Amino acid sequence: MRKTFLSRKSLLLVMASLVGAFCVPLAGQWAETVRQPVPMFADWSTRHVVYPRVGPMAAMQAAARDPRARFLWSGLPVPVGGGGVIGGSAPLGGRSGPPFVTWRRPVLESQTVNRDWAINLGAAGTAAAMYPAKFGFDVTAAPSCVNDYVVFPINAPGGSGQPNIVAFNYLYSGTAGATGICNRTASGSDTGVAAEVLWSYNVQGITGGGAVTTSPAISFDPLTPSASGTKVAFVESSSGGQIVAATVTSGHAGTGYAVGNTGTIAGGTSSLATFQVTAVTAGAVTAFTITYTGTGYTVKAGVATTATSGTGTGLEISIGTVSAASAAHFHVLAFKDDDGQNTGNLQSVLTPKTISTFSSTNPAAGSGTATDLVLGSSTTGTDTLSSPFVDYVRDEAYVGNDAGVLYRIKDVFCTSVNSNCSGSTQPAPSLDTTWGSGGAVTVCSGKLTGAVLDFVTLNVFVGCSNGKLYGFKSSGVALASSPLTVGNGSTLGGIVDSPIVDGVNGFVFAVSGSNGTNAVLVQATTSLSSSTTVTVGAAGVFNLHAPAFNNPYYTSPSTSGAYIYVAAYNAAGNEIELYGYCFSSSDVLANCSGVTPAGPQTLVLNDTPGSQLEYAPLTEFYNSTTSNDWLFITVLANRSPNLGLFNINSFPTSETPVPGVQEGSGTSGMVVDNNSSSAQASSVYFGALSTTAACGNGGTGGCAVKLTQAALE
Repeated sequence: MRKTFLSRKSLLLVMASLVGAFCVPLAGQWAETVRQPVPMFADWSTRHVVYPRVGPMAAMQAAARDPRARFLWSGLPVPVGGGGVIGGSAPLGGRSGPPFVTWRRPVLESQTVNRDWAINLGAAGTAAAMYPAKFGFDVTAAPSCVNDYVVFPINAPGGSGQPNIVAFNYLYSGTAGATGICNRTASGSDTGVAAEVLWSYNVQGITGGGAVTTSPAISFDPLTPSASGTKVAFVESSSGGQIVAATVTSGHAGTGYAVGNTGTIAGGTSSLATFQVTAVTAGAVTAFTITYTGTGYTVKAGVATTATSGTGTGLEISIGTVSAASAAHFHVLAFKDDDGQNTGNLQSVLTPKTISTFSSTNPAAGSGTATDLVLGSSTTGTDTLSSPFVDYVRDEAYVGNDAGVLYRIKDVFCTSVNSNCSGSTQPAPSLDTTWGSGGAVTVCSGKLTGAVLDFVTLNVFVGCSNGKLYGFKSSGVALASSPLTVGNGSTLGGIVDSPIVDGVNGFVFAVSGSNGTNAVLVQATTSLSSSTTVTVGAAGVFNLHAPAFNNPYYTSPSTSGAYIYVAAYNAAGNEIELYGYCFSSSDVLANCSGVTPAGPQTLVLNDTPGSQLEYAPLTEFYNSTTSNDWLFITVLANRSPNLGLFNINSFPTSETPVPGVQEGSGTSGMVVDNNSSSAQASSVYFGALSTTAACGNGGTGGCAVKLTQAALE
């Protein structure tokens, strides 16, 4: 376990000095006489690499190189992971609080509320458990209507009337609760009270068009911050993964079901069964299971596949060949303002600019061009879980795929930290051959999550659908104790969300829906040589998604009142629960002490016990302006309400006064911005799943949505 070599007072002084040294130009290299904007970003990665504000000096110095740490420590608005500002933690009144609450109504009592805005994204929206990315032009000034923007990936193949990645500005618009500071006079092309389309693209490296199935990353230049926010990195992938040809007798037939990891085999208008990929070899499905929604079906295996489970009489399902998926394509887009914007409707993304010819060099900012890097061969596999993680210090990115291969890409954004980009011609992103074999490491035979880099050890961590957590050195060589078993690799026993890394304290966290006995949360050292496992409900009910820390964790895990929250299904199998685990004096996961009687304390909020509903990744945000620590929770179901939040200044023991809302059939991952008192400027951004073209509930597409933090309106 970590040892603290300095007193708490000394550590605070060290941390304060790091803030002074690293929230301004590194090593004095940014020294300026005229103040320039201080930009920041919030994306999926700011949710998965966390930085407590107290720790050993060497660890703090190493972590400070990551701009994500400097955003937090400097007291700037905290991205998705939350954590507040120095000295801004809200006391929770001791570590004797209840270890979890039972959540029986997803989420709260419903009442009519109004969105700030919602904009249709077409045939689909941001995929479940994936995130938009937010760029703030200058966090030391008032939020900018023109320069602040948010990027949404779209999980649908791009085409002439369908983008696969879009961005919006004029974000702080709306009339719910207050008049937005970006509101404009309405015109024939502009509502005046919603965001505007900044750009809309169909980036098409895959023949016929691919989707952006994972989360994007925004450029950031540590040495020249004013050059930040000009490019976006993302992965284009085959939408839906592998293709299954299926034929059902008794008049029900169909071909070309895009099923990816899971899907539905339909006959006519009815659903006959669900399909689950259980093994992928060389990019093709080699094993799958069928689970019937009814009775009396017989499965017949086709060529190159294995069908298991369920036999009987009646309807017959024949599974044909399963094709290999196209390789994923890594793109860097140097967007151009107003590219693809429909000037006839400033809230429409459906006239995108298509990019199918790519630059052989790193694209110039504002050029409206993109690069294209094929990750492996055509049989290497698609990417449905692994978002690119950018190392801004070295201008590198890590991306995995569904065949278990992890790539490291160099020269991602060609920022001023990169000596390779000092010439007149800047290289396009390419595989870093110093990583593994030719820039690739074969991790497992399943789907990889996004990888996460620990800036203290430079170890890289990634989860796999086989239920194991893997760690690698910076060369691509596996750690001596890798892999660490978290889940059992069953249908719901994999790791489907990226691990969370706390390099300051030397820990990595991962969750799985089943280890064979329970759903679990595992805390391991960053060497993976030791670990602690705690149970978080019944096994095999649904996939578990990323947990979240509360604000006191960022002061120190062993701080009184520090918690990690996880949403799961209780061991009895009849209640949805929000678990909160404390930490021991050595910062190790532990049951909260002093609970009487022993065991869980519960809060009944759900009127439908037994509903086995999956939850999106949890999102925490400490708003230092209001001194409120918020926990946003979404259930992935078409029901009202399905999104709500708890005020976790103290461990929740009763309903929060904030009303719940319904957003489609649930939300994607969320990004949260700003500790601002400006109208509509402290917001939550996400994709609403399965919505109508008018962004109502019960549809088939997806919408980009903004709500205010405090009132979900």
